[in-house]
Amino acid sequence: MLWPINPECDVAFHDLFVNDWPVEMADLSVLNDPHRLIVRRFIGWRKMPNVADMEADDLVVSTGSWLFASRNQQNHQILHTDFWNHLELASEDPHLVALIGRTVDLIRDLRPVPQIQSAVDAFRAEYFRPRMIGLHLRRGDFVDRRPHVSGNTAQVMAEVDRILAVEPDAGILLCSDDGAPDVQTGTETKVEGVHTKFWTRYGERVVWTTSEHIRSGFIRDGRHALLDLWLLRSTDYFIGTSSSSFSQLAHVTGDIPAVLVSGGTLKHRRRERILYWTGSSAILQMLARRYLEPYVQSHEMVPLLWQKLKRRLGRS
Repeated sequence: MLWPINPECDVAFHDLFVNDWPVEMADLSVLNDPHRLIVRRFIGWRKMPNVADMEADDLVVSTGSWLFASRNQQNHQILHTDFWNHLELASEDPHLVALIGRTVDLIRDLRPVPQIQSAVDAFRAEYFRPRMIGLHLRRGDFVDRRPHVSGNTAQVMAEVDRILAVEPDAGILLCSDDGAPDVQTGTETKVEGVHTKFWTRYGERVVWTTSEHIRSGFIRDGRHALLDLWLLRSTDYFIGTSSSSFSQLAHVTGDIPAVLVSGGTLKHRRRERILYWTGSSAILQMLARRYLEPYVQSHEMVPLLWQKLKRRLGRS
C-alpha cells in the first residue's frame, strides 16, 4: 500500500494511525514510473474500467481528489482513486461494488495514534452536547477553484435550522479551512468569516478546534485535520460541502445522516449572470466541448480555455 507525500498531506501514515498495515512512503514521482500503468482523471459520468481485468502488475489510478490506497486488487496496487464519484455506477459494476466495500471496511478499521485519540476524547468530554451537528465548510483554495460550491453558508445554515427544529438543544461542531492558504501555490485566499457568522447566528452552541487542542504544539496540518475528521464522524448529523473529499470521508461509512450542499460565491453568481445575459455561456460551452473535456463545468471554462490558448501561443 503506497502513501504519497504531497502538499495536501505531508504527514506519514504511521504518524496518524496505529494500524500495523504494510504502508510504504512514496512521493508523487511514482505517478511517472514507466513500469506502472497510469490511468488518469476518472470523472463521475464516465464508467470506471474494470481494474481487475487489466494486465499490468502495478496500476496507478490517478484523479484530482482522493489519496486513499487500497491493498492488492487482483495483483494491482491502486495508489490514487476517486471511489465516491462513482457510487451511482456501483450497481452496474460488480468489481466497483467490491472495491467500495473494501474501502469502507479499511476506513472503519483505521485507529488514530494515542495523542490524536486523546485529543478527540478530551474535546468531546469538554465541548460536546448529548446531540451534535457536525459541519464542514470547505473554503481555502475552493473559493477560487470551486466557486460554484464554496458559497454555501446560507444553504448550510438552512440545513442546520431544519435539524434544530427537531433537536433544539443540539450543539454544533464547525470545521472549516476558511482563510487557509492555497496548498499548491502558497498564496492567500479570501477569508469569509465562517466562524464569526455561525457564532453570531447560533451562539455558544457552536464549537471548533484549534491547534492547541493537540498537545506538543502540533500545527494545523494532517494531524489537526484528522482530529476534526474523527470528531465529525462522532456527531449525530453531518452537513458538508459538495465536491469536498474531506466532507465525503466524514460520512463515507454511512453511520450518520449526512447531506452535502453547494452554493455559488457572490463573484461566481455575478459571472454566471454576465455570461448568461451576454450570450457568452453558449459560445464558451461550444469551445469547451471542442477543445476541453466534454462536460467541463462552467466556472472552469474561461481559465482552462485561457491556459490552452497560452500553451498554443507559446509553441507558435
